[in-house]
Amino acid sequence: RRWTAALALAALAGCAAPPAPAPAAEPPALSGAFGQSRSQLEPRLAKATLTLAEGAAPVEVTALQLLVPGFTPAAPTAKDSRFTPGRTIALPAPYGEPDCAADPAGAPVEAVLTVRGAPEPVRLALDDPSDRAGGLHERECAAARVAELAPLAWQEGWATAGAGPDLVSVGRLDVGPVTGDAPVTVEALGTTTLFGYEAALPVTVAPGERATLEVRLVPARCDPHAVAEDKQGFAPPVDLRVGDEALSARAWVPLEQRRVALDALTARCAAR
Repeated sequence: RRWTAALALAALAGCAAPPAPAPAAEPPALSGAFGQSRSQLEPRLAKATLTLAEGAAPVEVTALQLLVPGFTPAAPTAKDSRFTPGRTIALPAPYGEPDCAADPAGAPVEAVLTVRGAPEPVRLALDDPSDRAGGLHERECAAARVAELAPLAWQEGWATAGAGPDLVSVGRLDVGPVTGDAPVTVEALGTTTLFGYEAALPVTVAPGERATLEVRLVPARCDPHAVAEDKQGFAPPVDLRVGDEALSARAWVPLEQRRVALDALTARCAAR
């Protein structure tokens, strides 16, 4: 009888219900928005501005990856950001390379967050009511198209012209060589907060050829605040046309040449 009872108890134990699974961890009470500041244009960064809800437990974000529609994601970026209830932090990260064959319309921007103590990364949809991601994709693909058809590159060895209040810096911008079968016309150089970019335009460049534009950088501002806070003064928009296709891309001036232009700006402003 003892053996029979023992066997019966063992059978009952084997048929007992398995223990209930542990409750899933609650995702952190974070909300966020997608954006890009002027200082992030040249290094090709964007930002997720995250806020932790009032009354929530503190959260520590140790990595961020941006998933922007129309872009191949970059690798996660390490972070060391501690959120307390109500705190907002803007976290910058690269957004990857554009996929210009993709149609990103309507797709959400997401942040993939590595949170200390969380069993797996957290995906968070980011608000983007002004469709900054769509504008970013459009600009990046236009720049990629320009680089494909007629690369833009500033030459080294900038000079100055004039003197005193008429002093300007002079750079040379190479356009091309032009690929494809259609000529490329440079129609205009845009102005920036610091300079007017003046050149003899329009200029049409034939397929397989290269043209060099002599560009005068005429200072537009002398107030120290504008110079100190400038983010795009050395990135004039270049407007081009290939047949019926209108394109625009920024031609970022290299750091070494910027020194020549800033020295000329400083001397010109001092002579006024």
